[in-house]
Amino acid sequence: MVCCGNCGAPALPDSAFCRGCGTALSTTPPVLDPLATFVGPNYATYQRKWEACDRRSSTYSWNWPAFLFGLFWMAYRKMYVKAEILLGIACLESVATYLFHLADAVANAMNLALAVVIGLQGNHWYRKHVTKRIADITPKVPVDRLQATLAAAGGTNAGAAIIAFVLLVAVIAALYSAGGPPTGETIST
Repeated sequence: MVCCGNCGAPALPDSAFCRGCGTALSTTPPVLDPLATFVGPNYATYQRKWEACDRRSSTYSWNWPAFLFGLFWMAYRKMYVKAEILLGIACLESVATYLFHLADAVANAMNLALAVVIGLQGNHWYRKHVTKRIADITPKVPVDRLQATLAAAGGTNAGAAIIAFVLLVAVIAALYSAGGPPTGETIST
Protein backbone atom coordinates (compact mmCIF):
# COMPACT_ATOMS: atom_id res chain seq x y z
CA MET A 1 0.00 0.00 0.00
CA VAL A 2 1.27 3.45 -0.91
CA CYS A 3 1.13 6.08 1.80
CA CYS A 4 1.50 9.83 1.50
CA GLY A 5 5.03 10.98 2.29
CA ASN A 6 3.65 14.21 3.74
CA CYS A 7 0.81 13.13 6.07
CA GLY A 8 1.07 9.31 6.04
CA ALA A 9 -2.50 8.75 4.88
CA PRO A 10 -3.04 5.63 2.77
CA ALA A 11 -3.54 6.38 -0.91
CA LEU A 12 -5.81 4.64 -3.35
CA PRO A 13 -4.06 2.64 -6.10
CA ASP A 14 -3.12 4.83 -9.07
CA SER A 15 -3.90 8.04 -7.14
CA ALA A 16 -1.94 11.07 -8.28
CA PHE A 17 -2.71 13.08 -5.14
CA CYS A 18 -3.20 12.29 -1.43
CA ARG A 19 -6.85 12.23 -0.28
CA GLY A 20 -5.81 13.62 3.10
CA CYS A 21 -3.62 16.61 2.28
CA GLY A 22 -3.57 16.90 -1.51
CA THR A 23 0.18 16.36 -1.86
CA ALA A 24 1.27 14.89 -5.20
CA LEU A 25 2.16 11.21 -4.84
CA SER A 26 5.26 9.81 -6.47
CA THR A 27 4.60 7.17 -9.12
CA THR A 28 7.69 5.22 -8.11
CA PRO A 29 8.39 4.19 -4.55
CA PRO A 30 11.41 5.83 -2.96
CA VAL A 31 14.47 3.63 -2.55
CA LEU A 32 15.64 3.60 1.03
CA ASP A 33 19.26 3.19 2.03
CA PRO A 34 20.36 0.13 0.02
CA LEU A 35 22.60 -1.07 2.87
CA ALA A 36 19.72 -0.94 5.36
CA THR A 37 17.40 -2.66 2.91
CA PHE A 38 19.90 -5.43 2.19
CA VAL A 39 21.02 -6.10 5.78
CA GLY A 40 17.55 -5.94 7.30
CA PRO A 41 16.52 -5.47 10.95
CA ASN A 42 20.06 -5.58 12.42
CA TYR A 43 21.38 -2.85 10.14
CA ALA A 44 21.85 -0.32 12.97
CA THR A 45 24.16 -2.74 14.78
CA TYR A 46 26.28 -3.40 11.70
CA GLN A 47 26.30 0.27 10.75
CA ARG A 48 27.76 1.21 14.18
CA LYS A 49 30.44 -1.48 13.83
CA TRP A 50 31.32 -0.41 10.29
CA GLU A 51 31.49 3.28 11.26
CA ALA A 52 33.76 2.43 14.21
CA CYS A 53 36.07 0.56 11.85
CA ASP A 54 36.10 3.53 9.48
CA ARG A 55 37.03 5.91 12.31
CA ARG A 56 39.90 3.63 13.34
CA SER A 57 40.89 2.81 9.75
CA SER A 58 40.73 -0.84 10.73
CA THR A 59 39.05 -4.02 9.55
CA TYR A 60 38.89 -5.46 13.08
CA SER A 61 35.59 -5.33 14.92
CA TRP A 62 34.28 -7.96 17.32
CA ASN A 63 31.20 -10.00 16.38
CA TRP A 64 30.03 -12.50 19.02
CA PRO A 65 27.73 -14.53 16.74
CA ALA A 66 30.52 -14.84 14.16
CA PHE A 67 32.95 -15.97 16.89
CA LEU A 68 30.58 -18.47 18.49
CA PHE A 69 28.83 -19.81 15.39
CA GLY A 70 31.19 -18.92 12.49
CA LEU A 71 30.04 -21.37 9.83
CA PHE A 72 26.38 -21.10 10.79
CA TRP A 73 26.51 -17.28 11.08
CA MET A 74 28.00 -17.03 7.58
CA ALA A 75 25.33 -19.29 6.10
CA TYR A 76 22.62 -17.41 8.03
CA ARG A 77 23.88 -14.08 6.65
CA LYS A 78 23.88 -15.55 3.11
CA MET A 79 27.67 -15.46 2.73
CA TYR A 80 27.49 -18.84 1.06
CA VAL A 81 30.95 -18.93 -0.54
CA LYS A 82 32.64 -18.06 2.75
CA ALA A 83 30.47 -20.63 4.54
CA GLU A 84 31.51 -23.28 2.00
CA ILE A 85 35.17 -22.39 2.50
CA LEU A 86 34.80 -22.59 6.27
CA LEU A 87 32.97 -25.91 5.96
CA GLY A 88 35.87 -27.16 3.85
CA ILE A 89 38.35 -26.00 6.49
CA ALA A 90 36.31 -27.73 9.20
CA CYS A 91 36.26 -30.93 7.14
CA LEU A 92 40.02 -30.76 6.53
CA GLU A 93 40.62 -30.18 10.24
CA SER A 94 38.43 -33.16 11.11
CA VAL A 95 40.18 -35.37 8.57
CA ALA A 96 43.61 -34.22 9.79
CA THR A 97 42.61 -34.95 13.38
CA TYR A 98 41.38 -38.38 12.30
CA LEU A 99 44.36 -39.32 10.10
CA PHE A 100 47.21 -37.82 12.11
CA HIS A 101 45.88 -38.57 15.60
CA LEU A 102 46.01 -34.91 16.60
CA ALA A 103 45.55 -34.40 20.30
CA ASP A 104 42.28 -32.83 21.36
CA ALA A 105 44.23 -29.82 22.66
CA VAL A 106 45.74 -29.20 19.20
CA ALA A 107 42.37 -29.53 17.45
CA ASN A 108 40.73 -27.26 20.03
CA ALA A 109 43.52 -24.67 19.66
CA MET A 110 43.06 -24.66 15.87
CA ASN A 111 39.29 -24.24 16.25
CA LEU A 112 39.71 -21.43 18.77
CA ALA A 113 42.22 -19.59 16.57
CA LEU A 114 39.87 -19.84 13.60
CA ALA A 115 36.92 -18.65 15.71
CA VAL A 116 38.90 -15.61 16.91
CA VAL A 117 39.80 -14.67 13.33
CA ILE A 118 36.15 -14.98 12.28
CA GLY A 119 35.03 -12.99 15.33
CA LEU A 120 37.46 -10.19 14.53
CA GLN A 121 36.92 -10.11 10.75
CA GLY A 122 33.27 -11.17 10.47
CA ASN A 123 31.86 -7.63 10.34
CA HIS A 124 34.41 -6.62 7.69
CA TRP A 125 33.69 -9.70 5.57
CA TYR A 126 29.97 -9.09 5.88
CA ARG A 127 30.35 -5.46 4.81
CA LYS A 128 32.34 -6.51 1.74
CA HIS A 129 29.68 -9.11 0.92
CA VAL A 130 26.85 -6.58 1.30
CA THR A 131 28.48 -3.85 -0.78
CA LYS A 132 29.49 -6.29 -3.54
CA ARG A 133 26.01 -7.82 -3.76
CA ILE A 134 24.39 -4.36 -3.87
CA ALA A 135 26.83 -3.26 -6.58
CA ASP A 136 26.07 -6.42 -8.58
CA ILE A 137 22.27 -6.11 -8.24
CA THR A 138 21.67 -2.36 -8.61
CA PRO A 139 22.52 -1.89 -12.32
CA LYS A 140 20.51 -4.96 -13.35
CA VAL A 141 17.19 -4.17 -11.64
CA PRO A 142 14.67 -1.45 -12.51
CA VAL A 143 14.34 1.24 -9.85
CA ASP A 144 10.73 0.32 -9.06
CA ARG A 145 11.80 -3.24 -8.13
CA LEU A 146 15.18 -2.44 -6.53
CA GLN A 147 13.94 -2.22 -2.94
CA ALA A 148 12.20 -5.61 -3.06
CA THR A 149 15.10 -7.24 -4.91
CA LEU A 150 17.68 -6.00 -2.39
CA ALA A 151 15.51 -7.13 0.53
CA ALA A 152 15.11 -10.60 -1.01
CA ALA A 153 18.81 -10.96 -1.85
CA GLY A 154 19.89 -9.77 1.59
CA GLY A 155 18.57 -10.43 5.04
CA THR A 156 19.05 -13.84 6.58
CA ASN A 157 18.47 -17.50 5.77
CA ALA A 158 17.91 -19.77 8.76
CA GLY A 159 17.54 -22.76 6.43
CA ALA A 160 21.09 -22.30 5.15
CA ALA A 161 22.42 -22.31 8.71
CA ILE A 162 20.54 -25.55 9.40
CA ILE A 163 21.91 -27.12 6.20
CA ALA A 164 25.46 -26.10 7.19
CA PHE A 165 24.94 -27.73 10.60
CA VAL A 166 23.62 -30.93 9.05
CA LEU A 167 26.55 -31.09 6.59
CA LEU A 168 29.10 -30.60 9.37
CA VAL A 169 27.47 -33.26 11.53
CA ALA A 170 27.37 -35.63 8.53
CA VAL A 171 31.11 -35.20 7.90
CA ILE A 172 31.97 -35.77 11.55
CA ALA A 173 29.61 -38.77 11.75
CA ALA A 174 31.16 -40.27 8.61
CA LEU A 175 34.63 -40.01 10.13
CA TYR A 176 33.58 -41.60 13.39
CA SER A 177 31.56 -44.33 11.71
CA ALA A 178 34.74 -45.44 9.93
CA GLY A 179 35.76 -47.04 13.23
CA GLY A 180 38.36 -44.67 14.54
CA PRO A 181 41.66 -43.38 13.22
CA PRO A 182 43.83 -45.75 11.23
CA THR A 183 46.51 -47.36 13.36
CA GLY A 184 49.02 -48.09 10.63
CA GLU A 185 48.91 -51.82 11.38
CA THR A 186 48.74 -54.28 8.52
CA ILE A 187 46.76 -57.47 8.53
CA SER A 188 48.74 -60.55 7.52
CA THR A 189 47.12 -63.66 6.13
